[in-house]
Amino acid sequence: MRGLANFVMRGTPQAAAVAAGFGVLAFLLPPVVLLSGAAIALITLRRGPQHGLNLLLLATVGCGMLAWLLVGAPTPGLILSLLYWAPLLLLAVILRNTISLALTLQVMVLLGFGLLLMLYLLFGNPEIWWTEMTRDMLRQMNEAGMFPDPEVAPALAEFFRTWAVLAPGQLIFSALLAIVLGLLLGRWWQALLYNPGGFQQEFHNLRLGQPAAITMVALLLLSLLIGQAQPWLLNLTLIAGLIYLLQGLAIVHGAVGRAGLSTAWLVTFYVALLFILPLWQFLLLFAVADTWIDVRARIKPSI
Repeated sequence: MRGLANFVMRGTPQAAAVAAGFGVLAFLLPPVVLLSGAAIALITLRRGPQHGLNLLLLATVGCGMLAWLLVGAPTPGLILSLLYWAPLLLLAVILRNTISLALTLQVMVLLGFGLLLMLYLLFGNPEIWWTEMTRDMLRQMNEAGMFPDPEVAPALAEFFRTWAVLAPGQLIFSALLAIVLGLLLGRWWQALLYNPGGFQQEFHNLRLGQPAAITMVALLLLSLLIGQAQPWLLNLTLIAGLIYLLQGLAIVHGAVGRAGLSTAWLVTFYVALLFILPLWQFLLLFAVADTWIDVRARIKPSI
């Protein structure tokens, strides 16, 4: 990773090559999109907004040209630039200017709220739009003979209909997760090159503050009380929950670090998250509660 980060910092053309190359590759291997975002974030964090914007424009041209060569149209590259690199650049500028990861994450959630509002304004009821779109897609696939079992298409249609209530929030949640992971990777690269250990300290000490926690509690309570009648509220809560999942992870990492425990504890924790899904809900609630109990401050640092 250090070698790739060093290559990005050699100049704008090199950084653009990394961003555009991994951006196009992401259409075949989605996780590598984080590397393209990290290049944007690193340049912006280290050299400033103007260099970040120049990189974004050059990477957009490069990604568009590569996409045009591969699929005959630059559209995928333009979509990637607009929906991923541009908001990531904005958050990197905020993080550079405020030096506050907590504030940056809260701005990201507000952007998510704005995007959700835009979906409801554009489509009226995105759940209906999503249900109709998936139904038409499944019908075409069924007519093309892609479902040998006639029961598969109706079962999938029912699944998508049930999922449609949370589809807007889940799509935005996924997009924001990719954006914030790219930002954090770029921040880690920056620390790796110029401030060893700085990212670990910043992440371990992440606290979102009481106003954000009170808002999260209010959203959770309202979702329990009237969420079934107001699906938009469920989607808002889902989007807001992302930053508390991140704070929950920061608490775990910080506690393990202060206690001087081995990384095996973190490995076990992440394996448990993969196989015990309710742990995610517990992690979110624990992160909200930590606003008042401050677990990390209660752990005696290891010598």
